[in-house]
Amino acid sequence: MNAIGPHPDDREFRAAEQLYIDPAKCIDCEACVEACPVGAIFAADRIPPRWKGAIALNAAYFSERRND
Repeated sequence: MNAIGPHPDDREFRAAEQLYIDPAKCIDCEACVEACPVGAIFAADRIPPRWKGAIALNAAYFSERRND
């Protein structure tokens, strides 16, 4: 299951400021938590308070693409 976007083969990948996890595809396996080289991914129930706003930002990324 690939829940990360943009994908490396996407045109916008090289210019992306961050990667996003598709909440509709995520199966909560936490594989990406362990794989993230900068420790920027957290399980939903362990997101630090300062990053709670990123949940909506992440969901909006995929919502916008589904409406295109």
